[in-house]
Amino acid sequence: MKNGTLETSTGSRFPTDWVGKNVKMILENQVYLGHMVSHKTQTKSFKNRKLVAVPKEDWIVVKNTHEAIIDEETFELVQKFISVKKRPNKTGRPNMFVGLVKCPDCGRNMAFSNPNGREPRFRCRTYARNSNLCTTHSISYDALVKIVMDDIQKHIKNMETLGDQFIEEMRVLSESGDGKKIKQFKQELELAEKRIAEIDSIIMKLFEQNVAGKISDGRFEKMSVTYENEQRELEERRKELKEKIEAEDYKTKNTNQFLETIRKYENVTELNRSMLVELIDSIYVYQAEGTGKERTQKVEINYRFLCESQCGIA
Repeated sequence: MKNGTLETSTGSRFPTDWVGKNVKMILENQVYLGHMVSHKTQTKSFKNRKLVAVPKEDWIVVKNTHEAIIDEETFELVQKFISVKKRPNKTGRPNMFVGLVKCPDCGRNMAFSNPNGREPRFRCRTYARNSNLCTTHSISYDALVKIVMDDIQKHIKNMETLGDQFIEEMRVLSESGDGKKIKQFKQELELAEKRIAEIDSIIMKLFEQNVAGKISDGRFEKMSVTYENEQRELEERRKELKEKIEAEDYKTKNTNQFLETIRKYENVTELNRSMLVELIDSIYVYQAEGTGKERTQKVEINYRFLCESQCGIA
């Protein structure tokens, strides 16, 4: 390699500078987590051999095939950082809440826009497409910035004022709040596992009836496919629930990590993307209730290492 250029044995030369695209590909590559990922692309059809991208949710991921050089938590943190769109959108300003603000009813990320040239706002993406499927859950961008910043500063102030007492209160609060979530997930997991076992029994009985000639081969195939599809969905949900239980259990044991992280921002007076990514998992904006001075709206802030913080606003 000479002067930033790699020269191969065949005489070909390639620049060795790190371009942004290549760095982004490395940061998004799950290989560094110890996982093997395949089925990222596929051909259009057996006639058309052109490769097309496969949706991320359909990738085939085989975990822990080799030694990882980065942990899952750091990897996910990086994904949140690089998810921010650097280009100004239609509002003319960047949205530092990308991927964090969600609708509690439909679960989708909320859309960021400035309707009719007014102040930038968030509103339910489902409602924006079909007003019959959800409600607006609308909140102004600036109001949300203030709510989140005030809540973070409240935690910092309490930490400074109460010291060890605050640490203990946060630990108890986290264990209590996440304990409810874990209980809910475990109940759903128990139901899923029970249904999976029931389907195994049903398919076995169908097989026996088919062998005995009580139901036709076509009928057996149609019914078994239906049950197998249901079972496959339940198995995927079971896996998801186990991961959620593990994540919530991990969260309850890491209150100290939250305190260490929030201390980094005790002198920061303006909200920024780094604070959001390092401290917050998600923000749920509920539908406002009442009008005028009686108007209230609940905003639920789910911190990475704590249970939710609910803020009422006028």
